Amino acid sequence: MITNVHIHTPWSFCELDSIEQIVRKASTEGIAALGINDANTVEGYKDFSESCTRERVYPLFNVEFAVDGESIRRHNYSLNPRLTCIHGKALKYPAGLCGDSRNMIASIWKASQDRIWKMIDALNRLLQSRHFSITLDYNVIRSRYAKQSLLEPHLARALHSEFISTWSSNEECIAMFRRLFKDDSFNCDPSDAVCIRREIINRLMVVGKDAYISEQPQAHMDLSQAKQIILQAGGIPCYQCTFNETPDSMINPEALANGLLEKNIHAIEFISCHTSHATLSTCMRYFADRHFCVTVGTGNGSDLKNSFIPLTSDGLPLDEQLTHISYNGACILAAHQELHHQKRRGFVDESGNRLVPPEQLEGFIRIGDLAIRRSTTR
Repeated sequence: MITNVHIHTPWSFCELDSIEQIVRKASTEGIAALGINDANTVEGYKDFSESCTRERVYPLFNVEFAVDGESIRRHNYSLNPRLTCIHGKALKYPAGLCGDSRNMIASIWKASQDRIWKMIDALNRLLQSRHFSITLDYNVIRSRYAKQSLLEPHLARALHSEFISTWSSNEECIAMFRRLFKDDSFNCDPSDAVCIRREIINRLMVVGKDAYISEQPQAHMDLSQAKQIILQAGGIPCYQCTFNETPDSMINPEALANGLLEKNIHAIEFISCHTSHATLSTCMRYFADRHFCVTVGTGNGSDLKNSFIPLTSDGLPLDEQLTHISYNGACILAAHQELHHQKRRGFVDESGNRLVPPEQLEGFIRIGDLAIRRSTTR
């Protein structure tokens, strides 16, 4: 069965307008287990749970944090090499975060949004200096495209939308992007949202570019703090492996696995659309053989491609073995959720220590498999 344990909703960033639309679309595509994975928030859980029940999709309750100063390897957070993306997988629902954890998340949210305000100001100054009459507004962008937080992709989406609505012909629009980027060779089709928005971010909003604003330390927690929140909420700490611009050949699965185990992390997730089929095959098989919980998600990558079915960066679907590995990973998460709901111990304990040895993993996976099948057939 097909699984996708990492999607974003309008509470974080998504091209679709509601959680209901997301889940319905995933259901029509045959997704058996779907994981909400918004950044720094669990506010979408209620709508997600209700939508999954209606659409007969098994819901996995996850969260995502970008943590500072604890990069395990290089294959992770593309916008800032200082940051590492850590997930909490299979949290309890409701998550039941304590006051200190909620206050920490609220503090991070405020610092991140203060930075976005400054980025919008920088973009507006840049637009004015290059003789555009377009002005971006935080509140307008948030009301149109987001539920709670604004991120760089929201700004790219808003700027792209302003350009294509202001200049109707492709020729005019390309000319305006050339002026914006100061690049007469730029020739991306304005209707190709994936290409245009990636170019906007890479040319304007990353380190060293005109609209980049450095992130303050209070905008991120450290790895130990993130793990504490995840474990308190009943989840499994998980490392996100995203290649993006990094050549696939630079991955060293053994070194990465050893680094994760040193930090007591027993789960890894691959963002398929940033990884070639060959590299994904090598890495997923390696980590599965080491008895990690191995999952696959699309993140924001496939929202713009109108599908929640994981595809590799070379446009290929997962083969039978990779689909089996990713399904087993989703079953581990489902089993962990189900056992916690029954007030029993799951894949890891409250300190993050693994509770399921390799010889018991097959039976543990069967618990999750039954839960997923019940949800999809009821």
